[in-house]
Amino acid sequence: MAGGDGDSGRIVTEAAALIGSCRDPPRLRTGGCHTPSTRTRTKRYGDAARRVTSHSVLNTRPDTRPEAQLFASRGYATLHVNFRISGGYGKEFLQCGFKEVGRKAMDDVEDGLKYIVDQGWVDENRAAIYGGSHGGYAVLRGLTKTPELYACGVDYVGISSIFTFMKSIPAYWQPYMKIIKEIWYDEDVPEEKTIMEEVSPIFHIDKIKKPLLVVQGANDPRVNINEADQIVEGLRKKGIDVPYMVKYDEGHGFAKEENRIDFYSTMMGFFAKHLK
Repeated sequence: MAGGDGDSGRIVTEAAALIGSCRDPPRLRTGGCHTPSTRTRTKRYGDAARRVTSHSVLNTRPDTRPEAQLFASRGYATLHVNFRISGGYGKEFLQCGFKEVGRKAMDDVEDGLKYIVDQGWVDENRAAIYGGSHGGYAVLRGLTKTPELYACGVDYVGISSIFTFMKSIPAYWQPYMKIIKEIWYDEDVPEEKTIMEEVSPIFHIDKIKKPLLVVQGANDPRVNINEADQIVEGLRKKGIDVPYMVKYDEGHGFAKEENRIDFYSTMMGFFAKHLK
């Protein structure tokens, strides 16, 4: 699952036969390349659609974003999951994700992986989960909710506790706190506080059994570095070795070329080790 501000989840899998920069498993066998469009593959489960597309924003052009191409160049197929609450698909699709962060929104990610495994496109034992921001949270939630599904994970500027995340909201987001609580959860509502405890990865680190790489910008104003620190500290206290990359001249995502190169080189090495 991919890095960057607010990215939807991505699952990176070892492809059996990847040709050039193609990413769509059915067409890999014929040598064609996938062009995401508004006519996305859609499958309905319950009250929301699972879309296997390029991003949470409609894209009518070929997907040439650097990360997808990087993964393809290393032989990895990439599934981009626009789970419910993603923008660009209408009000109903957006709103059916309200109060479902870490719950039905994660079910969508799991259904997406199950779908491509059932098609025989990927090896279910070699799937990594990677994401940034909300996607980084999805990585940690996935490794605690359904750890058996993933061989490893990369958390890039992700949230580890909804409680501490809400308390560290930057000042320029304060005018939006009401709507943030309506979309996520409100600690002052007892039932929602219980859900927050259920879906905050920090309270379930004993369930993390697969290798995890954590990446964070020290000056992140949106997802405070404490989110990364506390998940790494908690795992290391349990004797689990967690590689942890912090860039002290970066914020919410890496902007400097040398830092991005370092990050991607490290991540590619991590995948090469754990997706054998």
